[in-house]
Amino acid sequence: MIVVLGAAGMLGEAVVRRLVADGREVAALTHEQCDVAVPLHVRAAMQATLPRVVVNCAGVLPGRDRETMRAVNTEAPRTVAIEAAAVGARVIHVSTDCVFSGQQTDLLHTYTPPDAADDYGSTKASGEMVMQHVLNVRTSFIGARHGLVPWYRQQEQPVRGYARWYWSGQTAENVAGAIADRIFTEEHGLVHLATRLPMTKLHVLRLLHVAARGQEVVPDWAPYRNHALVPTRGWELPPLTMEDIERAI
Repeated sequence: MIVVLGAAGMLGEAVVRRLVADGREVAALTHEQCDVAVPLHVRAAMQATLPRVVVNCAGVLPGRDRETMRAVNTEAPRTVAIEAAAVGARVIHVSTDCVFSGQQTDLLHTYTPPDAADDYGSTKASGEMVMQHVLNVRTSFIGARHGLVPWYRQQEQPVRGYARWYWSGQTAENVAGAIADRIFTEEHGLVHLATRLPMTKLHVLRLLHVAARGQEVVPDWAPYRNHALVPTRGWELPPLTMEDIERAI
């Protein structure tokens, strides 16, 4: 049995779809079915399903208050790790490139110290657990439900794309597929699931412009930002393509 927490989210749904397609036995638990911020909910879910692996896709995105972010992004992963250990399960915990501020000019390796000062990045960094049965997967993704794609499709004027903002993510479907392919990994600690060659946000938006036939995208030379993770060996994603975006939207 594989338990997916946060199964109603964009990545959670994609992970469930891929695992089911692979013939895995999956318990897809949404926030309503298992609020990860409530320890008794997590304990009950683990004891009821007795999973072999728990994929924790639950998280609170920017825009919520710090207390809620801390409860879900920092404290809940600890609870999940403890309750999973109690039933002998391993944990794949999904983290983010936003643990970095974007100000660092060096390559962002797994050993690069996180430096996010905002509530989202700092609470996600604090939620990365150092335990023998926990693998923290830092990654980034785009998809049709929230973030860059729906924002772009709502625009009614030409869009400015950051020409100096670097990113190494993929679509939610491709990130989910990479996690599903490694679902029974024995690795622990921290890995970066990312593309080898980063691209700028300007490039991503121009691909989206063609795929979605939306507003024109023009360069914005705003200050440099770096969120391009260096992938861990064995966790490299293929470069984002037009076909990837067309499937995502």
